[in-house]
Amino acid sequence: MKISAGILLYRFNKQFRVEFLIVHPSGEYNSNKPWSVPKGHVDENEDPIMTARRELMEECGVVAPGELISMGSTIYRYGNKKLTCFLGEATKDCIPICNSWEIDHAMFCEADQAILNLHEAHREFVYFALNHIFNVKIKGLINSNIESELE
Repeated sequence: MKISAGILLYRFNKQFRVEFLIVHPSGEYNSNKPWSVPKGHVDENEDPIMTARRELMEECGVVAPGELISMGSTIYRYGNKKLTCFLGEATKDCIPICNSWEIDHAMFCEADQAILNLHEAHREFVYFALNHIFNVKIKGLINSNIESELE
């Protein structure tokens, strides 16, 4: 089985909506293919998280944040491929570029667009991410605001 690893980066836009970094494979053959999480093949004896960090830099010219959260793995419906994915928050100055011949587009887009454009095997990671962002980031902000009001 082929094993890949990638990172789904997110950020909040000016309207405080969540955006995700997705990439599109290059080449005429791939022109109508779905978008992807930035990812790549895990080399023998390589840790998937290191693969994911390397691929994000190679494909998009972006350094992965220090903290990454494992979102587990998915197995593609067709073929013999497994993708392990991690979640990370992009820095404020993160500007993805097409840094590799493997992709022809790299962009942040809102969650609904990401879900529409992504390969079906990658969509579950967006749902996981949204759940995590709401339960950890947003509820944390709300709770800290409530606590400061009570003091």
